[in-house]
Amino acid sequence: MFDSKNQSTAVLRRWTINNRNTDIPKIITDGNLYNVYNSSRFVEDGSYLRLKAVTLSYDFNMQKIKAIKKLSVYATAQNLLTITKYSGFDPEVNAFGRSATELGIDYGTYPQSISMIFGANIEF
Repeated sequence: MFDSKNQSTAVLRRWTINNRNTDIPKIITDGNLYNVYNSSRFVEDGSYLRLKAVTLSYDFNMQKIKAIKKLSVYATAQNLLTITKYSGFDPEVNAFGRSATELGIDYGTYPQSISMIFGANIEF
C-alpha cells in the first residue's frame, strides 16, 4: 500500500478515519514501516489445477495429391487454463524467482503468460 508494487483491490477497504471497521491496516506515512512485514495475515490457500501444456495434431490423408507425400498441422498451447481460488494473479509464481528460502511470496508478481504456437509439416 505504500510503494509501486501491484496491490489487490482489498486495499480499497483499508483503515481510514471514515472506515474503522476493517481488517486491512492503514497506510503508514510517517516512515514507520511495521505494517509491511510478512505475516500469517496474508497466508492463503494456493491450490490450483493448471493445464500447463497441450498439443493437438492432425495428419491429412494425401493419397489423392501426388505432389505432397505428407501433411500435418498442429497447435501447441502453454498455461492455457488455471483453476484456483487464489486471490493473486498466479499461484505458481513468486517475487524472488527460484529462491528456496522465499518461495510463495507474491507481491503481485506478474503471472506466467499464455502462449500458442501453430504450425504445419509438409513433406514433398
